[in-house]
Amino acid sequence: LTEGNREYFSKLQIAQLECEETAKLIETYRKKLADGPVEEVDTSSYRIDPETIVLMRRVQVPGADIWVPVLPNVMIPDGDFENGDGTLVTWRKHAFDQAHRSFLNPHKGPGPTYQALKRMAYWPGMHKDKEIWLNECRVCHQYRTTARLAPMRSTLASLNQVYKTPWR
Repeated sequence: LTEGNREYFSKLQIAQLECEETAKLIETYRKKLADGPVEEVDTSSYRIDPETIVLMRRVQVPGADIWVPVLPNVMIPDGDFENGDGTLVTWRKHAFDQAHRSFLNPHKGPGPTYQALKRMAYWPGMHKDKEIWLNECRVCHQYRTTARLAPMRSTLASLNQVYKTPWR
């Protein structure tokens, strides 16, 4: 996802209109603008970027509010991006892959992956999709250890029972 690429934004704009979910968001936003003066329309969460004509969403990250594109749930056109097995991917899955499998820090955990993803893009249900894709990551399952719960009772208490200490 290279923001500086004009071709990227034109493809994203077309894809947003093709996706049922993002097309509804765009229609709702435009309807709000048509119903009243621009000053009275609450554009605090969504806007159409005047430069790229892409639907954007305001996202809060630590220390700032940023505008990120709303990604559609359709395939990326022209086979621009493929999975390792040659299958096409959606805009959303590609963004997740970029956030999760970054070059310098591959296969991040759930928290860092979500923070990176929030800085790149937004879509409704993003957190749930991220959890699904993290659970499907074969590399993470193979190499990441699972967290273990700490013992629920004191290890010293069990030693006291074995040695029958007087302060018990």
